[in-house]
Amino acid sequence: MSAWQNDGNEITGKVLAVASVFAILALVMGFAIGMFLGRSTAPDLATLAGQAHQSAAALSADLAPAQAAYAAAVPGGKIEDPALYADAQAAITKANNGLIALDASFDALSPGGYRQALAALAALVAAASTPVTPAEFDAAFVRAQQALDVLAGV
Repeated sequence: MSAWQNDGNEITGKVLAVASVFAILALVMGFAIGMFLGRSTAPDLATLAGQAHQSAAALSADLAPAQAAYAAAVPGGKIEDPALYADAQAAITKANNGLIALDASFDALSPGGYRQALAALAALVAAASTPVTPAEFDAAFVRAQQALDVLAGV
């Protein structure tokens, strides 16, 4: 009796072998097609780097109002306007948290620059957490702004 002419009650070795070959071929073809489609639609490195630079520029823009708010809130090293002081702290915290969220992008793209920016923003957070003189705050602010500008590619 032929492998193709059985009564359906038995599975011969040939039928099993042919079905296994077709199943393996289907899996290999599916994997190959999936890899091709996945690779062709993935963003390239330049696109990912551009997105990371744009994110850093946005963080720098978010941080910018903190300097004027702090200068107005703490003109002599003592808090005179608590609302502006809170605004400055909020802008600094937002930029710091945003930079931490970009860890995966910048740690791969520019590990040294990313660590410098983290350190500069941590110093700025520390400077803003307790009132310091405007000169001390400005120095910390300028370092943080410059570090973010380096990440932004400016």
